[in-house]
Amino acid sequence: MSGTGLLPIDQDTGLVTFTINVNGQPLPGDIPVHSITVHNEANRIPSACLIVSDGDAALGDWPVSNQDFFLPGNEIEILAGYRMVDEVIFKGIVTRHSIRVRQQRSEMVIECRDKAVMLTIGRNSAVYEEMKDSDIASTILDKEGLTGDVEDTPVTHAEMVQYDCTDWDFLISRIESVGFITIAHEGKIDVKKPLVEPTALATLRYGTNLIEFDAEIDGNNQYGSVKAQAWDPAGQALLEAESNDPGWTTPGDLDPAEFGIPLFTVRQTGRMSEEEVQNWADARALRSRMAFMCGRARVQGFSKALPGITVALEGLGTRFNGMGWVSGVRHEISYGNWLCDLQLGMTPELHAEKFHVQAKAAGALLPGINGLHIGIVTALEGDPEGEGRIRVKVPSVDLEGEGTWARVSTLDAGSSRGSFFLPEVDDEVVVGFLDDDPRYPIVLGGLNSSAKASALTAADDNHEKGFTTRSGMRLLFNDDKKTLTIDTPGGNMIVMDEDAKEIKVEDLNGNKIVMSKDGITIESAKDLVMKASGSVKMESSTGFEVKAGTQFKAEGSAGMEISSSANTVIKGTMVMIN
Repeated sequence: MSGTGLLPIDQDTGLVTFTINVNGQPLPGDIPVHSITVHNEANRIPSACLIVSDGDAALGDWPVSNQDFFLPGNEIEILAGYRMVDEVIFKGIVTRHSIRVRQQRSEMVIECRDKAVMLTIGRNSAVYEEMKDSDIASTILDKEGLTGDVEDTPVTHAEMVQYDCTDWDFLISRIESVGFITIAHEGKIDVKKPLVEPTALATLRYGTNLIEFDAEIDGNNQYGSVKAQAWDPAGQALLEAESNDPGWTTPGDLDPAEFGIPLFTVRQTGRMSEEEVQNWADARALRSRMAFMCGRARVQGFSKALPGITVALEGLGTRFNGMGWVSGVRHEISYGNWLCDLQLGMTPELHAEKFHVQAKAAGALLPGINGLHIGIVTALEGDPEGEGRIRVKVPSVDLEGEGTWARVSTLDAGSSRGSFFLPEVDDEVVVGFLDDDPRYPIVLGGLNSSAKASALTAADDNHEKGFTTRSGMRLLFNDDKKTLTIDTPGGNMIVMDEDAKEIKVEDLNGNKIVMSKDGITIESAKDLVMKASGSVKMESSTGFEVKAGTQFKAEGSAGMEISSSANTVIKGTMVMIN
């Protein structure tokens, strides 16, 4: 458990020295750097801040600020050590140059960030196909010319979509989902699984080299186990996985699994593979364990202090002695001293829970509108832009006005084709908004209520479905009787009945056609007239019978022939030929 004695308390600390290189050249020694602060944390962009004494009130000038050393974009490297043996503690670029006056003190403030800050600038969208999260991470780093070691992640995604977010937010969100972290240092970004090493880099001992120490054991975010759930559309059931033991070593003699709640559940309604669900559960369980003991240890500065190292804690009692994982480091050099704060453990909140990573509603052009809204149709025609929109009043926006023009979502739409069903004026509809922008409403569908009840009554068996127009014309489906009915309020009707094995056509005059297993029956309430511009041919494989209740007449203006291969009988009270 003992460390390897790398802390300066075991070495000749002596005089604190530092070197600042700008664009590869040492900063002149006559520039009065008052203090240096460097911050580096897992899943965060390393940063540095220099306080430089500057400003001459008598001359009304800022001689150091006037020079080009600290222009934004300049490359900067900060080294620190003892007795001129300096090592790199930060490498990046100048991002901000500011001056300030406080009472009798004037100074210049220089803020710097690791080159990985480029990943935080601008929002991007992309679709990654057949790639692991590690492949996606490498692609993102390569795009910005960044390097680093990326450990292989387990799941290959058929598709992974990045929508309107920074590459950094997307990268961190994805690697956290599999229990990985990023550590940036000297322009490199490593992506890997966190690990408490069996041998500590250094030992922190109360009464020896610990200058300050704050730590707490927090059982609020501890779970005996984590269950992850997703929907499996193929199996039509929840896909569940319970976390394995994270295998995370925490300081002290307490078991984190005995605190908090026995089971914590995370849910996602989309489709995920079994392996992805399992990794999700394992990642959340690991993050919980990493948050069990969090604290801060202040020691004399040393350059090997980096996120991801393991230190041994001693002299702190049975609750806090043990191996501690360092998630963040803060170097502070001022007044001739170099102090280092080591952040132990990691907060349970994920990156997307701590920061607003989503794009702003309505592109931040105006305050957005959330969710779905009720609308009342006020007009179907008169779109001033000729875009086929209808006018809808949204009571939650403006109850008194005539509303706004909204596009209508329909079953199918295209050039000179598609379905055409518009609601009626005064109908209640549900309205959504493109990109949550209140200027761009979309009518998604109509709504029934007790005030405007449906033409059909709902039933659990759900046999009946259909369309009914304002005048009462209907297209009805009955899955129980297997019928399709088209009818009008006056009595015109077509019924296709699969159970009865017939199709029936009937009009409001009493005329009827029935096609059934027994044949076709045509009934006319009055005359039955058949006309053809060409020939009319009627043929039967057996008998053919024509019967008139009164008079029967057959006429051929150009000729007539009656023939039979057997006997021909013509009967009548009187038979007249020619």
